[in-house]
Amino acid sequence: MTDGSMIIYLYGEEIYRRREKERFILEEFKKKHSGLALDKFDLDDNGEEFFRLKRFLSEGGLFTNLKLSLVRNLSDDKESLDLLKKYLDNKETILILSNRKHLKKLDFLLKGETVKVLEFDWFDEVKFSEFIDFEVRRRSLVIDSKIKITLLRKFRKDYVGLINILERLMVEPKILDSDITPVMDFFPLLNKLKSLRLEERLKYLKIILENNDAAAVFNVIAATLSGEKLRVAVDLDMKTKLGKCEFELGLISLVI
Repeated sequence: MTDGSMIIYLYGEEIYRRREKERFILEEFKKKHSGLALDKFDLDDNGEEFFRLKRFLSEGGLFTNLKLSLVRNLSDDKESLDLLKKYLDNKETILILSNRKHLKKLDFLLKGETVKVLEFDWFDEVKFSEFIDFEVRRRSLVIDSKIKITLLRKFRKDYVGLINILERLMVEPKILDSDITPVMDFFPLLNKLKSLRLEERLKYLKIILENNDAAAVFNVIAATLSGEKLRVAVDLDMKTKLGKCEFELGLISLVI
């Protein structure tokens, strides 16, 4: 699981996937090591947690010497750094470090041969749209394009909130009526893009993009196209995924 790593360093603003990775690693270790000594520590809670961590690491296990510690919110003070360096190459101790932000004094972890590093930052618009699709499929849910655009806007930097809404949708389909306010003006504005006047179409496209996710808007418009326009949209979609074009520019091309 660790590829020989004694320290697994997880960091990043996005807490949902970071917590999921913590759970996955802990479950994998428990499956492989039945007598594993395991404990969790949140160093944000109080000063006693750090001393509890030190005690846990120094004590011998009841059935095995192998220990696994999940340590959240480690600081970069001298005592913490000394502790990390002490167990950097200790083959009987595995530390899972989980921090919201990477601290400069922890740079040595990024280069350590016995350290596995995983960063959890916010997705860009395209990957976030794909993330929603994936989580919706996992729960066998079906949502329309209007709801998806609303989810993209409301939960852009709140993946925990997104997952909570999807979980509730499985048992309470009507929560969308109260917990999520649909973007009511989106589809009427979308019809304005059919105007014969180019300046009108560009004006309304600008309004739409000011209030909606560009990738989602592109996908909704592309779904309504056919023939040559659809071929152009498919080509533009490929270019955006290859990084050769932004969705905003692709939308302008479709509108023009």
